Amino acid sequence: MKVIKFHKSHIKAAKQLANKFTLPDITSPLILVRTTISDEGKIVACGFLKLIGEAILVIDKDLPMSKRAEIVSMFYKVGEKAAKKKGLDEINAFVTQDKSFVNFLLKRLDFKETGAETLVKRL
Repeated sequence: MKVIKFHKSHIKAAKQLANKFTLPDITSPLILVRTTISDEGKIVACGFLKLIGEAILVIDKDLPMSKRAEIVSMFYKVGEKAAKKKGLDEINAFVTQDKSFVNFLLKRLDFKETGAETLVKRL
């Protein structure tokens, strides 16, 4: 097996390998790394490293819940608009141990659960 330079002609193979997983636009400038692995001339894997928009928000926990909800909504409106201008197609929120905040994001701001485990590699 060997790493070969990714070419646009590999997009079809990448989509076939992805099967039911819908790939993002892999021609986007937000994709920093595109690589292909071949085995005896056959494409067996394609890998991509994409920039994502991670929402980070810190709020005074002493504020009433209604004010905190208003702050989150205000931040979201500004963040969504700015993210779209930069070419991002999604915003990710990594929430730990706060089911009420998860429910708020799902119901009020139309976030979607991915069902995926979130792993982080600090560089």
